[in-house]
Amino acid sequence: MPDLNTAVLRRLASFNFFFYNGRKSTEKEFPAMSFREKYFSDYRAETTLHPNGKGYKVEYVYCGDWYCWDLAKPDFLRFKGAMLLLCGAELVVYAICALQYAPANTSPIVAAGGLLAIIAQIFQWIGLVQLCLSRRKVKDRDCHEIWAKLRGSSCLCAALLAVAACGCLLRQGWLLAAGYAMDALLAYAMYRKIKGLTFSLLPGDGSTFTED
Repeated sequence: MPDLNTAVLRRLASFNFFFYNGRKSTEKEFPAMSFREKYFSDYRAETTLHPNGKGYKVEYVYCGDWYCWDLAKPDFLRFKGAMLLLCGAELVVYAICALQYAPANTSPIVAAGGLLAIIAQIFQWIGLVQLCLSRRKVKDRDCHEIWAKLRGSSCLCAALLAVAACGCLLRQGWLLAAGYAMDALLAYAMYRKIKGLTFSLLPGDGSTFTED
């Protein structure tokens, strides 16, 4: 029933997706294709008879591009483990430094860098959880979102922790500066690892791809 499919898709497209909720200028900022248009263009509505025989039901089937991470399955698992260790170590070192009762930690530069670094680390963990839950074959949007989120948050976190380390040096908090600098290096190591992770577009609908 093409008329029903078209009506449903138009109805869905009339809503703002939560990423741009309330922003009336979305189409002006993204003239080629807005976020919701790109999202719904990756799905195809299929109408089938309801199992009870009364009416129809609409199911949405993904028809967008598929990507795969350019690592063999064992290497991909090791990559996830290495990222978890780096992110965990970064969090532990940060907590040790931030909880120190030291004059350097009261510096506005250190406080600002440390607080903003918390936000960056939250996005790191969100991206890392998404990565760990993903398989080697991923949807277009998921692939680019994971890669961009981890890359951006790790780079930002490294810069903010470096700022905190410099603030400690200005207050002559040598040990605290060393701690924040070490944490910045851990964040930078995460950035380097995710930057080196590449992905490839799968041909067709990706049905020929195997996880093994």
